[in-house]
Amino acid sequence: MIIILEPVRTGLEHQAFNTALIQAAVVAFPGQEIQFWADQSHLDSIADMLGPAHGVRLMAVAIAPRRASLWQRFWPDNILARQALACAQEPGSRVVFSSISTPLLWACRLRMFAKPSHQVGAVLHGGLAELRWRPKFNLWKRWTGLRWALANSPDWMRFWVLEPSIAEALVRFAPELVARFAVFPHPLPPDLVGVEHQAPQAPLTIGLLGLATPQKGLLRFLAISEALQGKGAEYHLVGRIHQEWRSRVEGRLGVLARKPEQQPMARELFVSRARQLSYAAFFFDGEHYALTASGVLLDCIAMGIPLLGCRHPLFTALEAEVGEIGHFCQPGEETAMVDQVITSFDPVRHRQQCEAMLRLREPRMIAALAARLQGLLPPR
Repeated sequence: MIIILEPVRTGLEHQAFNTALIQAAVVAFPGQEIQFWADQSHLDSIADMLGPAHGVRLMAVAIAPRRASLWQRFWPDNILARQALACAQEPGSRVVFSSISTPLLWACRLRMFAKPSHQVGAVLHGGLAELRWRPKFNLWKRWTGLRWALANSPDWMRFWVLEPSIAEALVRFAPELVARFAVFPHPLPPDLVGVEHQAPQAPLTIGLLGLATPQKGLLRFLAISEALQGKGAEYHLVGRIHQEWRSRVEGRLGVLARKPEQQPMARELFVSRARQLSYAAFFFDGEHYALTASGVLLDCIAMGIPLLGCRHPLFTALEAEVGEIGHFCQPGEETAMVDQVITSFDPVRHRQQCEAMLRLREPRMIAALAARLQGLLPPR
């Protein structure tokens, strides 16, 4: 039996990632029962993407509210850990936490003497960015933080990050934890397998995708849009702006040819609008994404959309795999770079960048992920 447990997300959150993880498990462990445990609203979204004949047992479980405190999370996380690890001790059973929380790590710590038949996997998403800071004097924050929880987790747990560049960044931010981590390549969104990027039409379209924040480059994107308005390109925000920033940038949105949505976009609408882009904007601010995977980057890989952005270890690693995937610059040079791309647009080079993005798909597709999954869940 293979159990994949989602203890954090609800509704459409991480729908594509969890669907791909389930599909990889089906291929990796043929003939075994696959169970996916999650909040009912998330199960509904997964069922929609898997289709009617998926053959996976979807099991509703109670999880903590989305914005629950550490203490509010502990009891429901404790119940989930107890149930999952009880199953993990059955011969041949494997358990993967498709997200992890600090209270859930504490709950696993309480069961450190459990004897799972195989290594237990836990996927780290955006929360890993917490490791960028280490409180020096606040012992309470140290003891209740993610770093302590990871360091003191049972030795039968192994943590998965979604990009090689994140594993490499851990050497700087948490060298004592490096040996506990492995890479499970960020899966290609299942609904985009076989979809290719459309050839760009005039004018060029440059888009910021997903939930827009300053860390993702919102302010830099708006500054470029304002500076280059009417100079041969349109600027689209394909998604919405984080609620903490919507009112602060409301007066600057008039320069956008495609305005942000007020509510989360339906997946079909998001894909339709993303496919119209000539380039996707990835002007990350600082090191926020050093330890955080980007879901919309996977959408761009799936559709072959080249990137415009600030230089970042993530993009350097991707180009080392397949060659040029877009145009990159140092912070502060964004407007000049985009202006140069627009005025000197080379359709042949653009097509080569599209093809390079598409070459990144192979290790992120189900067959490759299934083989990786087998290796990450060995017997103990």
